[in-house]
Amino acid sequence: MQELTGGEIEAQVAEGLLDLGVGFHPPQHPQVMGEKLFDDELVLAVHRTNPLAQRRQVRFAQLSDVPLAMLSQRFATRRLLDGYFQRAAVRPRIVLEIDSVDALQRVAEQGAAAAFLPARTTRRTTALRLLQVHDPRPVRAAGLIWRRNGHRSAGALAFVDQLEAWLSKSAN
Repeated sequence: MQELTGGEIEAQVAEGLLDLGVGFHPPQHPQVMGEKLFDDELVLAVHRTNPLAQRRQVRFAQLSDVPLAMLSQRFATRRLLDGYFQRAAVRPRIVLEIDSVDALQRVAEQGAAAAFLPARTTRRTTALRLLQVHDPRPVRAAGLIWRRNGHRSAGALAFVDQLEAWLSKSAN
């Protein structure tokens, strides 16, 4: 497994370098096709000692003074969030850029900065509070990415079976 940008995932699936990708749905590359898995909301993860931790939700317009750790601009999620900030007429206070969602969570757990994380796949810890963000609500669709008209390996199909079982279990 590799953590790549959406464009890199699609390109490597199209070239046959990856059997399967998990990324945004629908994919953009003409040589790949997608199967939607779920919608995933992005939440703001703050350390339990952060003043925002007492809240359940926050608006984009209220985040101008919040130190943020964000994915780099290589990632579609970052560009999506930048667009939301722009529409809210807010210039975010980005103190750190990272190319790993897992590392973003660790930064938030340490209290160094708040971070936007996918609600569905973020590990729940006692150190973090996950706040819903609205005006607008950041949601993205996730899906499987297959090579169009390509062979589906036994390993990729087995992975999909396990992933769908996990998603079904986590939805309940």
